[in-house]
Amino acid sequence: MQPERRFISGEGVELRVEGEGPARKIAGYVALYNRFSPVYGKFRERIAPGFFDDAMSAGADVRLLFNHDPNFVLGRTTSGTLRLRSDDVGLFMEADPPASDFVRGLVLEPLERRDISGASFSFTLAPDGDKWSKAADGVWERTLTKAAELFDVGPVTFPWYPDTSVGMRATLPALEESFKRWAEAHPEEVNPPAELDKPTEMDEARLRLAAL
Repeated sequence: MQPERRFISGEGVELRVEGEGPARKIAGYVALYNRFSPVYGKFRERIAPGFFDDAMSAGADVRLLFNHDPNFVLGRTTSGTLRLRSDDVGLFMEADPPASDFVRGLVLEPLERRDISGASFSFTLAPDGDKWSKAADGVWERTLTKAAELFDVGPVTFPWYPDTSVGMRATLPALEESFKRWAEAHPEEVNPPAELDKPTEMDEARLRLAAL
């Protein structure tokens, strides 16, 4: 599976700085469960509760990165400087970033000032890690149910709102590829057979007369 990224901003997603001096922490939700994204083309998606559980149970070595940049590592699960937990709301993180003037100026103070307000994570899906269904409004809905790997989480400067051209380019190809694989395996769901009209009482009476 190809790695995918999700950029989130808005209600409920708020990375914040806690504490003072060297004891400062970054904390907050980086993913929310059971909330549909805006529509990407003809698709939308949501994350099911427990989506990250298998990846974390397998001992995922997750980094806290600023803007997904491996040059700006702010924490890591295997070193204990990044801690993740999944609850009823979503994936919550708490981290102990490096106590340096550089990190304070680059990340901590912008988070405190709300100059940075977005969060993001990157992952791959398990082979059976998503489900599709068609909503009443005709939009196909993808539910992410199981991650195979979780690579990194962290604050981002540009959360790439889905209804922008940049957000569409970042997200739509992965959705289209996933839907294509699912549609090939479930053609009857994509093009269900037309339902025949049930015979009315008059039709049944005519059939009985024709049998005489």
